[in-house]
Amino acid sequence: MDLQDLLAYQKTNARIHDIERSIASSPKRKKREEIRVNFDEAKKKMLSAEAYADKIVSAYNDAVSALTKVTSECETLIAELGTATDKDAIVAKLEDIKKTVAEISQKVENLKLQSDKAIKTYLEAQDEGKKLKDEYNVVNEAYQKDVAVVKKELEKLKGEVAPLRAKVSADLLADYDALFAQNILNPFVQVQGDDKSYTCGGCFMALSKSNSEQLNKDGKCHCDSCKRIIYKG
Repeated sequence: MDLQDLLAYQKTNARIHDIERSIASSPKRKKREEIRVNFDEAKKKMLSAEAYADKIVSAYNDAVSALTKVTSECETLIAELGTATDKDAIVAKLEDIKKTVAEISQKVENLKLQSDKAIKTYLEAQDEGKKLKDEYNVVNEAYQKDVAVVKKELEKLKGEVAPLRAKVSADLLADYDALFAQNILNPFVQVQGDDKSYTCGGCFMALSKSNSEQLNKDGKCHCDSCKRIIYKG
């Protein structure tokens, strides 16, 4: 069984996937994504604080309008007080206005406290966002440098893999592809040990008697444990 073409293709294809997996699972890449998530959370806090501030401004404007209205009413009543026949009624209205003004003043004070809280939240989120952005840039730069180191090799291998695959016979490719689809990067492995004690070159488990006999007869067999195709060198 001529496996040289298949083994050359397998080696190259496995290396491609090793590189791609190392890039995908890079701690720097994971850290970069973690920072991005935290940055998005900080951005949400800023937007939420802005929306809350808009509500506070609206409530404040309503309070100012109400205060303007009662102030006008107060001025009118005071002007009428000198000539009014029922001064007690006017005084009672002025007392009601005084209570209303106190309520509006308290509302404005509460709005000020809420405004201070919203501003504090916004500034903290903004500061956090700036720090996360700087941290992201540092981590991303380091990650991109790591990728650049293996990118040339990856591009070279990708240019070689198709021609190598084209040289492999259809029956070997069918066996290879079936196992590769199960995330076995090296489906074909050389047998280990001797004819008295064969072991798989992939998982290193001992072969059954029937598979050992098949290996001796056909030059290849499937591993009982990992399902790889074992061949004699």
